[in-house]
Amino acid sequence: MRGWDRGVKLLKYICFVLFLVRLSFAIETGSVATEMIIDDFDYETNLEIQKVWRGVQSEPPNVVKIIRHGYGLKSNAHFAQGIQRVSYDRDIELDLSMYGSFTLDIFLLEPWAFHAFTLYFKSGGGWFGCYSPMAKLGWQRLTFNKLEFQPEGNPDGWHNITGIRLSAWAAQKEDCQLVLDRLLARRSQIVIILPTIESGCQLNEVETAKKFAKTLSRMFATIGLLSDSVIDYSLSANLLMKHKYKFVVLPMNPRVSPELSIALKEFIVSGGKIFSIYKLDKDVAQLIGVKPTGWIQEKNDGQFAEIRFLGQRGFPKSVKQASWNITVAEPIGNQSHVVGIWCDSEGNPSNYPAMIVGKYGAFFSHVILNDDFAQKQQMLAAVVGYFFPSMHQMIAQHLIGNVMRVGHFTNRDKLERFIKKAGKIEAMKFLSRAKNIHENAVRNYGNGNITTAIEMAGKARSLLSQAYLFSQENLEVEGRAIWNHSGTGAYPGDWDRSAYELATAGFNMIFPNMLWAGLAHYASDILPRSWTFDHYGDQISQCVLAARKYGLEVHIWKVTWNLSNAPKSFLEKLRQENRLQKSKTNAEILWLCPSHQDNQKLEIDSLIEITNKYDIDGIHLDYIRYPSSDGCYCDNCRQAFIQSTNQKVKNWPTDVLKSGTTRKEFIAWRADQITKLVKAVSEKAKLIQPNLKVSAAVFNDYPYCVQSVGQDWVKWANLGYVDFLCPMNYTADNDHFSQMVQNHKNILPRNYPVYPGIGASASIFSLPIDQVAAQIHLTRQLGSAGFTIFDYSKDTSAILIPAISKSIGAQKPKIPR
Repeated sequence: MRGWDRGVKLLKYICFVLFLVRLSFAIETGSVATEMIIDDFDYETNLEIQKVWRGVQSEPPNVVKIIRHGYGLKSNAHFAQGIQRVSYDRDIELDLSMYGSFTLDIFLLEPWAFHAFTLYFKSGGGWFGCYSPMAKLGWQRLTFNKLEFQPEGNPDGWHNITGIRLSAWAAQKEDCQLVLDRLLARRSQIVIILPTIESGCQLNEVETAKKFAKTLSRMFATIGLLSDSVIDYSLSANLLMKHKYKFVVLPMNPRVSPELSIALKEFIVSGGKIFSIYKLDKDVAQLIGVKPTGWIQEKNDGQFAEIRFLGQRGFPKSVKQASWNITVAEPIGNQSHVVGIWCDSEGNPSNYPAMIVGKYGAFFSHVILNDDFAQKQQMLAAVVGYFFPSMHQMIAQHLIGNVMRVGHFTNRDKLERFIKKAGKIEAMKFLSRAKNIHENAVRNYGNGNITTAIEMAGKARSLLSQAYLFSQENLEVEGRAIWNHSGTGAYPGDWDRSAYELATAGFNMIFPNMLWAGLAHYASDILPRSWTFDHYGDQISQCVLAARKYGLEVHIWKVTWNLSNAPKSFLEKLRQENRLQKSKTNAEILWLCPSHQDNQKLEIDSLIEITNKYDIDGIHLDYIRYPSSDGCYCDNCRQAFIQSTNQKVKNWPTDVLKSGTTRKEFIAWRADQITKLVKAVSEKAKLIQPNLKVSAAVFNDYPYCVQSVGQDWVKWANLGYVDFLCPMNYTADNDHFSQMVQNHKNILPRNYPVYPGIGASASIFSLPIDQVAAQIHLTRQLGSAGFTIFDYSKDTSAILIPAISKSIGAQKPKIPR
């Protein structure tokens, strides 16, 4: 065995050297205007690198020669010893306020051993941190968008960076190595300017704008354009001109600061353009030639369901978008013109402009949502291309070059082999047409017909996507589940239609969200009844009746602890009884405190009520955790913790926070409060319905979720409290998705049923149909019992469900037992 071990180590060493030689040279640059090398790790000796970089609870870094250029930082990660991460710090003085993203090249030989990588920048009394998956064998480039960074502590600002921390997190208890190279800061030609309270905006407007700015940034990236983000304050306004931005995006800025208003006027004079979205500042409106005339909320469901473009070259014919309100605006004279109007769900046009463009900018009358992803890509490409032909050319290059990146393939030959091996006649037809159209796209690009080239690239990719879908297998045994967040199906008041649609598409399980901690969509005698119940009736009874008709299992989705939609009177009663969570600074959190026995009883009773009243197949627990590491530190938690553990706590909550004297004991006790509910629900519900299944939607980052939110789902599985799990593996990165599925398989009991969650329409991004199919394909390859898709709604029923119906769901399988 010793000789075999030495052979394995020698093989790993040879692979390590070979991979260092074979660096990935095809790393995207996008629309980068400026790059700054923060650290190229070009230190020739261990002594040199250790003078700059120091290990944090890790051994000192070493240098390693990289064939393509210079040296890199080599880290030995001793994860087998039980450490959770390896980290390296350095001191530095930087102003990163006008850089939008950062990249780091990293080499892994054992990617399965790593959970993720975090890049931190120290500023003042805190840090900015951003997480990135790292799931590929060999070299990869990690990208960290500034919009994704989260503050920890009290950072001063991006203008005052005083340190860097590089952290690689463990997924497996296995010793491994990594090499780091070239940490860069990047600035592009597109800048997203975020509103601030100081510029006159409300806190909810600031938070909403940041959310949709993330969506925009990711959409720009999918068409090959990088984007920066800065906040609206005098420094960024003064530097707007200096850094030669071409395109300013205002994601939802009802007001801009006086300094920025002046800067935008100068910006337009110098040739820059503005894209203002939804809420219009009056000065910005004047600059781009648009006059806001009001605001309107939809009067009926589906009033603003689609944007139809009026023959403007480059724009798609239409784009689906389920908007609920719009800003009403009109062109000012001949300064601008309408290129798109709103239509309802039946296709009837309105008189409300959706998109207005002019000489100096464009306006879109609602936030840009992540539905109808492919058409949104073309819409964004058209807006940018309308003003900047050079960027339009970049977009065309990117889209033509990525036509063959379909499903889980990045290589044309492998994609073709997959489709041909499946041997489906319809798929072969799609493949043949796609290849011809792709060749035409390349020819048109070469002839300078950029708009036509982009349109053809889109058509070719759409056909390849269909070929990929039609080439998927149909399994005889598989759990095909879908979450329904509304609790009404896709068609409120018509569960029969929803159940028929899902069954026809090959689904065999539905998880409808029927109750929260303080609200019920059914005839509850324990929780307040919702508006949905009042208007559409008992949703559980209607759902179960329809599901039985079409052979679907019903697993009632329960949002635990969270009171965000509870009636005010119900909340006030809980508040008076001191049953709400408190943060470490004693701020109220609108969640039930799990350590309060009355809250445990409320959660149990509401679920037992359902088990007694309805013939259901399962209970599905969600939010079965704390909201974050900031909860709960209420007085009841203090007393219960001390009584339960016999720990002495002199300073609450300091002693149980990070580096506190009783931190370890508190983390375990805190997780036990959540486990207590899971155990009680499982045992009591099965006394009533012995065949009932209990499941849970869980965070994907085990074991870190035990510390952060008290969610020990591996323990629940080991003790038999849950019958299957649905880790929320929401990612657009297929390698990361596979890594998570495999890691979960490794840490759970053998053959334990897992239905990985696929974020088809997650909050920040949505997945193209072929990528949903790809992640289903990967769950099958890795031996999962099935999959769970988020979310069943009117949007997904229009695009995703029909696509699955014709391919993966062409035949309905049996549910694993």
